[in-house]
Amino acid sequence: MLPGAISYKLFLIWSGKRQIYTYNSFIDIFLFSIADYLLLDVLWRAYARLANKPIPTELSLSALLSESSPINFLAIGGASICGILTAIVMLILIKRNFFPQLGVKLGLSDAVSSDSIWVDFLKNNREWVYVRDYKTNQTYHCYVSMYTPYDNGDFKELYMEDVTVYQDSEELYKLSSLFLIRKADEFSIEIVPKNNSSSESLESNNITT
Repeated sequence: MLPGAISYKLFLIWSGKRQIYTYNSFIDIFLFSIADYLLLDVLWRAYARLANKPIPTELSLSALLSESSPINFLAIGGASICGILTAIVMLILIKRNFFPQLGVKLGLSDAVSSDSIWVDFLKNNREWVYVRDYKTNQTYHCYVSMYTPYDNGDFKELYMEDVTVYQDSEELYKLSSLFLIRKADEFSIEIVPKNNSSSESLESNNITT
């Protein structure tokens, strides 16, 4: 299970997901372990074919999965290294929404993404936006460079750069960066028309708070 635990840990770190271990986490670790040992078996067979050598009996997949076989630290180390590649491949597949889109093509699901609408919206709109803050009655014209990639309870987090602060369509001041944490119903995000300047957009969209 060590290779799977390493894969799962790297997957959580690189994906930015919160590291909360539940019953499903142990299932994921088990599945990662199987994938790691399968990859190790494939690599051993490829090496044996290229080197024209037999696969060591103690490193065969059947031996590794056998409860009667002694612990093989070489195999555990090899599978742990394979776990790094397994985590990378899984991250690429998830980032490209491979599994949801496969389900759509097979007619099994209508979900086109495994992420929430919150994550998909910000991920697919990496441009200048307006953030309306209903708590302070201000509007921020900014670039959202970072955000929480998960649901943090009732709160959302945004890290904004090159921020211009407005109130009632009047520019108040500029900030190099701003961290905002608000409840989901305390702010909204609007996409800036690409052919409009910030002042024109404020006037044409009548952004007043």
